[in-house]
Parts: sequence; C-alpha cells; structure tokens
Amino acid sequence: MVALPGAPPEWLPGEAEAHVLPTENTPGARLVWEQRQLPRIAGSLGAQLLHLTTTTPALFSSVPVVLSPADFLAPKPKGLSSRLREALAGGGLTRLGGLFWPAELESSPPQEISSALFRLPAEPYPHISSGQAPGAAQLAALNLPETYILYHGPCDVAALQRLLAAWSWACGPVGEYYPVLLLGLDDKARQRLPSLAGEYGCQNTLRPLPVLHPGAIPALVQGCSAVFHPAPLAAWGGAARLALAYGKPLVAAETPQAVALAGPAAYLAPADDSRALGAALLTVIVEEQVAQTLGEAGLLRAAGWDSRSFGEALFAAYQAVLSQS
Repeated sequence: MVALPGAPPEWLPGEAEAHVLPTENTPGARLVWEQRQLPRIAGSLGAQLLHLTTTTPALFSSVPVVLSPADFLAPKPKGLSSRLREALAGGGLTRLGGLFWPAELESSPPQEISSALFRLPAEPYPHISSGQAPGAAQLAALNLPETYILYHGPCDVAALQRLLAAWSWACGPVGEYYPVLLLGLDDKARQRLPSLAGEYGCQNTLRPLPVLHPGAIPALVQGCSAVFHPAPLAAWGGAARLALAYGKPLVAAETPQAVALAGPAAYLAPADDSRALGAALLTVIVEEQVAQTLGEAGLLRAAGWDSRSFGEALFAAYQAVLSQS
C-alpha cells in the first residue's frame, strides 16, 4: 500500500494500492504529513510497517518505521516550520525500527541514525534501449540530442549554483555539442534556472527535462555521454549508480560516499572546487580513452552487485524488524 499526498501517477504499478490524502507542498503541510498523517494512515490501514525513503520520520508512530534513504543532503532549513520539521525528524531517526543501507557502500551511515542496520544488495537495474523503455513515447517526444551530459541531482539554489559554477568552466568548449540535460527539477528550480544560467553565461547549454516515467530513466542514462553529479550522493538510487551499472563515465564530487560507491570508476574532484569539477567533466568528454576506462571500471564495479537477491533480502529485513517490535 502506498500513501500519497496527491493523485497517483499513471505509472504506479497495478499491484500497488494507492491511498491519497491531498496535501499542499509547503513546509508546514509537509510537517503535518510526515509527523501526523503518514503514521495515522498506516495505522488506519492496519499496516505492519511504514517504509520511508526520506530522512523525515515521525517522532511518534504506532507503526514501526524503517528507512532506506534516497534523498539528497538538504541545506539548512529556514523558517519556523522547516526548523521544527528538522528537529522532529531528528528525534524520529533515533526511534527507527531499522535502517536499510546499500551493502556495496563501505561507508558508514550517518551517526545520528543508531537503529538496527540492515545491509541490502544493490537494486536490480534493467538493461533496455530507449525504444523499449516503459516511457519510450515520452522520451521520443523530447527529441533528445545525440550527445548530452546528464544531471540528476538536488535542485535547491545552492546545488544549482554549484552545478553551474562547475559547468561554466566546461560549457565554452563543449556546451554546443554536449548540452546538460537536467532531470528532477521542481517548479521553483525551473523558474530560477534561467536567471542563474545567465549569471554563469551558460544559458544556451542547459535543457531542463519534464517529469519522466521512472522506467525511462535507465534508457536516458544509457544514452548519455557522461553523468555529472557535483553534489553529495543519495544512499539509494540516483543516476550515479546507473552510470556505473551501464558503463557510463561518472564525474562527481569527492565525498566518502562517492569514494565508497565508485572508487576508481569515477572521476572525482573536490566538492568546493568548481574549476576542478569542470575540468574533470571536460576531460571525460574530450579524451575518449579516459571515458572508456571509467566506463569499463564502472561495469566491473557493478558486476559485484548482487541485485538478484534484492527482493528476498528486503523481505527478510522486514521480517527481522517485525520480530523485534
């Protein structure tokens, strides 16, 4: 059963039973949704577990809560509702029934999460062409360029500024032939992007994408020339993992999590050095041998991921949490 704050998307699997409680996308409404509505919905449906993918669990929940974090590191909140949301979520993190962490990430989970730790194998990744993707028609309608760089990361102002600061060092030589496609932007980011791009002089080399069917994202990654992620990675999901799985060169900010995930299979540069990040991306685009070497290293890295047992391991983790509650 899936609890949603709005109408379910068309791509929601038929096996999923959607339960919708319309909720505005504001800090105050999100606070109420996370702290009151989600636990209430789970309890009313008789759910045995509440599984979250964002690090914002309720402080009090009658249903055991588990977390597989797939959200990006967010900037410090502003406003009373946002600060209260962070404080309550921090308390909720100390009361989790279990934390699901990728087994291939040798780095430790955040210290503020002290619940039972379950290391799960990698998610299964489909190998499909753009014409076979569930969102194939949507991809075709986008008229994607033959060559492009993909950004699928956080979209707050600070993250976009970091992206554009790095891209400004590379867009002059390659931007015309290798535009950056931006996936996952919210409405605020879309409105802010043109003015930010103008400040960095790269407004003609960026192309924000609409919301896509999740099944289309693997094909989008497989068709790119490089994945650019100058920001901290999310523990689960994200284009960085797909880049390794599909043998695409990955250029990312050097963080403990990026080192643990990619190792030598990515071109890493300091997160606060926009020039180094831009130079790394330019190198991967211009020097084919570097791109090929990184791609091959990514495939080798991903070959050790045991994605076939993901479902079984997830179910076993659920059972273990329930046995402890």
